[in-house]
Amino acid sequence: VRSAHDCSDGGLAVALAESCIMNRGEQYGARIDLTHWSELPTRALLFGEAQARVVVSTPLPNTVIEIAKQRGIPARVIGQVGAVGDPLQIIFAEGALSSPLARLDDAYHETLPRIMSMPVGGT
Repeated sequence: VRSAHDCSDGGLAVALAESCIMNRGEQYGARIDLTHWSELPTRALLFGEAQARVVVSTPLPNTVIEIAKQRGIPARVIGQVGAVGDPLQIIFAEGALSSPLARLDDAYHETLPRIMSMPVGGT
């Protein structure tokens, strides 16, 4: 396992975005296909904060799936890690989202510093 990120704080879309941008020196995009869960409302699928959901990246997905199966843990491959600088792309039953990592990085890492550097009473 190269990385693991729980979905309890922001949901699956947030966990995927954070996984892509957390290492600011080497940010990898991803291509994710969530069409398997077409019966779920999009908002619940992308942002539901249900406990015990984890996004794992690994070069050995079949091994991880088999270990999970042996322990009665539902697991499935939902996509692939892309190259450094690739966007995060998420496909779901009702459409798709795509964002450059630079945009996600700025929103995640720079919003609070930007707000904190504003003059008092400034906008």
